Amino acid sequence: MDQDKFHQMVSRIKDLAIELGKTPTKIDLQNNGVSDHMIRGLGGLVPLIHAAGLIPTTRTRKVDNSIFEKDIVEHLEKFDTAPKEPFIKIDPLHTIILGDTHFPFVHKDSLKKAIDYIAFKKPKRILQIGDLFDMLSHGKFPRSMNVYTPKEEMSEGRKMAEQMWKEIQKACPKAEYRQILGNHDIRPMKRIIEQYPEAEIFFDFTKWFSFDGVQTHSDIRQELILEGIAYIHGYRGKLGDHMEYMRRPVVCGHSHRGGVFFKNYGDATLFELNAGYLGDPDSKALSYTAQKHNHWTHGLGEVDIHGPRFISL
Repeated sequence: MDQDKFHQMVSRIKDLAIELGKTPTKIDLQNNGVSDHMIRGLGGLVPLIHAAGLIPTTRTRKVDNSIFEKDIVEHLEKFDTAPKEPFIKIDPLHTIILGDTHFPFVHKDSLKKAIDYIAFKKPKRILQIGDLFDMLSHGKFPRSMNVYTPKEEMSEGRKMAEQMWKEIQKACPKAEYRQILGNHDIRPMKRIIEQYPEAEIFFDFTKWFSFDGVQTHSDIRQELILEGIAYIHGYRGKLGDHMEYMRRPVVCGHSHRGGVFFKNYGDATLFELNAGYLGDPDSKALSYTAQKHNHWTHGLGEVDIHGPRFISL
């Protein structure tokens, strides 16, 4: 360190202290042509202040003691202590959701267990979440045609679907019944539009999904919003993806993998419930997986005031 420069700076600080009537701060020195680089080169401001026989200025935060002069109730009045409403409020009707049945390739034992569960729980609403039919004959992937003819598959599938809804209505006669469509259900119409789009106006295939006493929602792209929850067949494979995209509680099917996913968004907890499936994994229609073992889960979904649940069957 240059001792001459150090002593010159000490003298300069003393003179500035006399002029200002206080210990100079770093800002005071900068205003008088002393740079940070010069101060650091001479060991820093505090040693220079001490060498000048002065007391360094300390920063003190002003403390507001007025809070201690108020009653605690008076102090808290300015704060909104009421719980915040979630940005989507739900008040679900007790609903049981049946996953993909893929008629006529249904798993009969699981379907029977599902109807027995409905009879036991007596929900206010039963909803089939889509892929009611498989429509194997109309698929684009490699498939066997030695199972049913297209007419036989549709006739047998329709017969089974009618029987399912009759048994559900008998098991729970006072409930509300709803049916939505899935990607397998609209396979025939997609084939028609691909090959002969002009003929679309001549076909009304929604009659295949109409059942006595059942409200059918035939637009596969339209979410069915009930009590703040979106009921959709689904198109994403990972549990939680529909909820992340829609930012609301979601009930779906499609992936055949039942379960529940929760996530907090601010003050709200959202969920996605997948209802699993009721198809037969050993049938020709559902034998397209790469190996026999898979993660599909037979079961159904249930939602009520206590939250969403997947019931394994």
